[in-house]
Amino acid sequence: MKETAAIAEVVSVRKKPLTLERSGAEWPVYAIKAKMYRPPGKYSKHLFRVKVCEPIDLSKNAPAIMEHGIFMFDSYRKLEVGKLLGIIILSV
Repeated sequence: MKETAAIAEVVSVRKKPLTLERSGAEWPVYAIKAKMYRPPGKYSKHLFRVKVCEPIDLSKNAPAIMEHGIFMFDSYRKLEVGKLLGIIILSV
């Protein structure tokens, strides 16, 4: 399966009403929505699996499905809108 490195941009961050307990502390969960930043166009027409690889602490998230260049994933870390993410794209 061919992998392609790419960049995505965070376009929205929403705090979910859910908090998870980890190591005795509660951690909020954020729904992150991102879109393709580079390379544009080529990945905006079909479905692809996307794995966030940068920042490294997000790499443990399950792969997301990118459709029309947009994908969503959950994170314990709040990201700022406009943040660039390193991603790996895989064919579905």
